[in-house]
Amino acid sequence: MVSNIDSWCQENLFARCSLLSLLLRLKACGWCGDCAPAAPLYRVELDAEQAWKLASLALADLIPGLTHIIQRVERSTPRCLLDLPGKQSQPFTYHRGAGRLAFVSCRYQGRAGDLLAVAHEFAHAVQLAAARSSPPAVAREVCAFLGEHALLSWLSRNDSSLYAVVECAWHQENAAYLGDDAQGLLDALNDDARCVNYRWNYPPARLVAHAFRDRSAAFLEDLFRWRGRGEFSFSAIIADLSPKEFPRLLPALPTQSDKLSAYRQIGAMVLLDIFACEQLANENILIRYTAVFDQMRQGSVFIAVTPFGNPIGYATWLRSDEGCLSISETSLPDRQEKLRSPFRKPQPEIAAALMAAQGGTMS
Repeated sequence: MVSNIDSWCQENLFARCSLLSLLLRLKACGWCGDCAPAAPLYRVELDAEQAWKLASLALADLIPGLTHIIQRVERSTPRCLLDLPGKQSQPFTYHRGAGRLAFVSCRYQGRAGDLLAVAHEFAHAVQLAAARSSPPAVAREVCAFLGEHALLSWLSRNDSSLYAVVECAWHQENAAYLGDDAQGLLDALNDDARCVNYRWNYPPARLVAHAFRDRSAAFLEDLFRWRGRGEFSFSAIIADLSPKEFPRLLPALPTQSDKLSAYRQIGAMVLLDIFACEQLANENILIRYTAVFDQMRQGSVFIAVTPFGNPIGYATWLRSDEGCLSISETSLPDRQEKLRSPFRKPQPEIAAALMAAQGGTMS
């Protein structure tokens, strides 16, 4: 029976001290999220059943060994995805007992955040159908967040426009999971009198799921099947997590130009340098940004942003008198392709040079 923070940690396979250390490191880096508030509300051109099928397709692509279970869940799971008056807004998946598929409820309104919610609940339903035994709550939420990752991974390879929007919605939802929820769990770890709250499960599950995103399909299948508590040690996993490696978005740049635009642009580049290039601490700041200002005046700086204006990287280039092209780029982790792709039509030579440089400098 989970009655306090100690029993919650024990039930979910955490050492209290390891979890406390992780949350303190996360707080020191700044809680994540609150960077693209319009993203979860952005309308997408998919109805509820299309979103359900997309969640199925994406999860089967991530974990092929579960395809037969995923297809059964897609086809036969009882569900209500309609936007009905008075319907509970919080999505949920209800376990109806051994041998029966779960019931899924989601108030789908055709928004980017709703796509993530459907993927989350679909993964819950698959995990319940696949599990050999009952996993703890954090493990269940890890599987659900992996459903969201599966959706993002599939979209990144098959629908870049929709991916750009849904990924921003994913980042914005971190404002709850890795902001308010993380603070609530941190408070509980420092106060034994706090009553157990289900939302404690979300921060560690979000972080662990991100750590698992590149694990093998066989590993993820074992996680969903959950044969017993001895297979996974979440304490060992979170002890190795670095909050600095968790993806985040920077504040959006205004869409309208004004007298402060140049200041905002150089500020965005400084923040990108801070997040992406710790080695720049050894570089002379005056020399570096004097060169950047010169390139801005020459029109040879490009800042790539999300659909909601969040900077994700920038590139600069110079051409010598002999015609040689020197180019460099700075981007947030895993954002190199999103930085390079806007160049392909207007600046094909720059795009080719960026691809050849592979994130370095080419001359």
